[in-house]
Amino acid sequence: MTDLTNRLADLAEQVKATNEASALAERTTIDKAIQGGHLLTEAKALCAHGQWYPFLTRAGIHERQAARLMQLAASGLKSDTVSDLGGIKGALAFIAKRSAAVAELESLGRLVDETTTTPLTLENHAERVDSLGAVIGFIEAMAGMFDEDAAEEAREAIATEREDDALSQAITEIWAGVDQFLTVATLKEAHLNLHEAMRLCEKQPSDERYEIVARAFHHCQAMIQTSDDLDACFIIANDTFMHTVACRIDALRGRAA
Repeated sequence: MTDLTNRLADLAEQVKATNEASALAERTTIDKAIQGGHLLTEAKALCAHGQWYPFLTRAGIHERQAARLMQLAASGLKSDTVSDLGGIKGALAFIAKRSAAVAELESLGRLVDETTTTPLTLENHAERVDSLGAVIGFIEAMAGMFDEDAAEEAREAIATEREDDALSQAITEIWAGVDQFLTVATLKEAHLNLHEAMRLCEKQPSDERYEIVARAFHHCQAMIQTSDDLDACFIIANDTFMHTVACRIDALRGRAA
């Protein structure tokens, strides 16, 4: 190791001291914010009707700031995690994404519950995969709020646990439902499903809906190879534009994967 001059050694010690002091000050600020949030939560529970705003005035804190501190305290995030997220502002953004992910999961659960007792349409399936895609997007966004190493660890942990967690089961079950719907008895039905998948994708484009088009295209192509329905084969032969577009979507989806 290269020896430092006296001045460089002195500067190194000063930088070390200021960095440690800065980290300690940040940690103290975060700890105090979490503590303040817990105190505010307790106070709000004790306030009778009409007392909350006078209490906030007495405490010298704005209602919006109080709400943020209570949200931070209720989140269960530790000080180190808040710091890793870039401080209180970053932590609140993370909490908002987490709340959105939970809400989307609950919405997905309702969609599944509502459609278990009645036959599903392809549009029902599209709504379910859209909701599933939104949940995964929120998870990816939350992981991306950490630094690269921490984000990669989070993704690896999700991948490792994917076989056992509820989200993985939802992913498997929902896409299995799509495939089951697309597995039909006749080529005409497969062709109609492809038309419907294309319509739904045009109505509300998303990666998940493009995937449904690709799967519908695969089912249709497989049935063309074995079908004895010449009328259906003739109809499809005169619908080359749709099949060209579907084939292109399928190729692009394969490249993205």
